[in-house]
Amino acid sequence: MGFHKRRIDNQQVISLFKSGGIENVITWYTGKVDALILETGLASTINDILADDEWATLGKAKTQEHLIKLIQKELGVDETLT
Repeated sequence: MGFHKRRIDNQQVISLFKSGGIENVITWYTGKVDALILETGLASTINDILADDEWATLGKAKTQEHLIKLIQKELGVDETLT
């Protein structure tokens, strides 16, 4: 049996989001993997949120909404437009 690790960088998160939305990003983090190797910044912040029990208690919709805002901020999207 092998050890499956996945590297995720900030640009990859943006690409995943553009190609398949927030569900695509979440699936990439939570899919079958033994360890994640994350770039500092957006990639690691998203993992922190997905692993945080307090965010889990707020529910899937609130968590997704917050993650979308983080990604849009990284993309330079003005919050007043969303």
